Amino acid sequence: MSVNELPALVDAEWLASTLPEGDIITIDTTVLSVARSGGGVEWRSGRESFEHEHIPGSRFADLLEAFSSPDAQLVFTRPDSHGFQTAARALGIGPDSRVVLYDNAINAFSARLWWLFRSFGHDRVAVLDGGLQAWKAAGHTLESGLAAPVDAGIFVAEPRDGFFVERADVLAVVNGELRGTLVCALPPENPEVDSGFRGRPGRIPGSVSVPAADMLSPQTGTLALTTQFDELADQDEPVITYCGGGISASLDAFALTLLGYRNVRVYDGSLNEWVLDVNAPLVVGL
Repeated sequence: MSVNELPALVDAEWLASTLPEGDIITIDTTVLSVARSGGGVEWRSGRESFEHEHIPGSRFADLLEAFSSPDAQLVFTRPDSHGFQTAARALGIGPDSRVVLYDNAINAFSARLWWLFRSFGHDRVAVLDGGLQAWKAAGHTLESGLAAPVDAGIFVAEPRDGFFVERADVLAVVNGELRGTLVCALPPENPEVDSGFRGRPGRIPGSVSVPAADMLSPQTGTLALTTQFDELADQDEPVITYCGGGISASLDAFALTLLGYRNVRVYDGSLNEWVLDVNAPLVVGL
């Protein structure tokens, strides 16, 4: 690995020792969720959380707006090339920028933006293991307030194939017309799956259950990958991850990439899209 490249995952000590070099851009990707009384969640910008506390020098990425499609029916739908390029440039990102992402929860939003960056041709991007909580636990300094203004970057989005699939691809796997394994990143007992607040309860048939949160150490919040993906023996086998809206699925996809799986894609619409088709099959229970 050259000095300009980054490992996919970095820890708080590495970041603290590297930040003084001045060429790392840290980005807070936090999105907040608020439970709705009738079921489901309402997503809110994490900007207020960012302004309360963040890693010094960080910038804030709005995954609800700037890094999602403004015209899509479903929340968190990935942006097109122009939309992603515009959002990345607004954060001062250029083709040589080294970017470290974090959030204040389980790093699913960081993994989502990591996946998007790579899908648009930028490999110099890492996730901070354990996110903001790990940074704080290590005793490193924080700052509050607005992000400092930055000059627009010159990032150029170069879309790559092999990062996302559409509903038709998932249905082909379910029907045995395409080879692949489906991985559900939601917990089996998750109310998003079982309550039917989307109108139809359940998960996609034939899915392997690997809840994103189960990949984290309960003590530190850092990734603790052990046997979670043992059912996926072949690292060249096509794998499709999904969840409610493509966020937890991105953390599963990130973890699979760390483990050396070479054919991983995220179902971007996930269950939010799947249930819109009344004929799309679902199963309830384990």
